[in-house]
Amino acid sequence: MEGFLEPIENEIKALTETKEHIVNGSLSLRGAAEQLQYDTGRKISAEGLRKLVHKDRNKIKGLLDKHDV
Repeated sequence: MEGFLEPIENEIKALTETKEHIVNGSLSLRGAAEQLQYDTGRKISAEGLRKLVHKDRNKIKGLLDKHDV
């Protein structure tokens, strides 16, 4: 569609998998950023990746808090 960005499925999948590795402790932020760049060819800083992981955690926490009410 004109005027809209198309999702790039392989990059979304790589980002999702990378965030899981960060959360479970198998990759550091810096290592995960390097792995993501290797897998997708796109650069992301360790700080940028940390912000994405933190945002997801807050989203999940908010959903869980709503169910506790």
